[in-house]
Amino acid sequence: MYGIVIFFFIIVMQYKPEVRIYPLFVMAVLFILNTFYLIKCIAVYAKERKVENDFSGIFKDFLPKQYSAIFFLSLAYIILISLVGFYPATLLYLVGTLAFLKVPVLHIVMTVVIFACLIYGAFSKFLHVPLPGGLLF
Repeated sequence: MYGIVIFFFIIVMQYKPEVRIYPLFVMAVLFILNTFYLIKCIAVYAKERKVENDFSGIFKDFLPKQYSAIFFLSLAYIILISLVGFYPATLLYLVGTLAFLKVPVLHIVMTVVIFACLIYGAFSKFLHVPLPGGLLF
């Protein structure tokens, strides 16, 4: 993970300073979370003298059908962005994905509203990132 962060840091530093804000924030969060995880792993090793292998636990509830459906919904989302634009495509993607995963309707509504506000506030207002418009709108 540190290698990935360094790789993208080198790339991002070639951008204009006003464009670097969000990628640097994401990289800093990733760096900090990875460091906390590394410290936890070192502490467990120091205490128990063994390396924790949680790989099998991570995938114990893996459902190939859900993974495949989300993968194809994500592909449809990418195509939808170019047709109808970022905001409508994101709304449809979130509703469709959460409905497929059987999330309660109230949670879907809350997620869509909060996510839309966050994207609009962060990207459109704070960072001034132009989000893609669609061919149809």
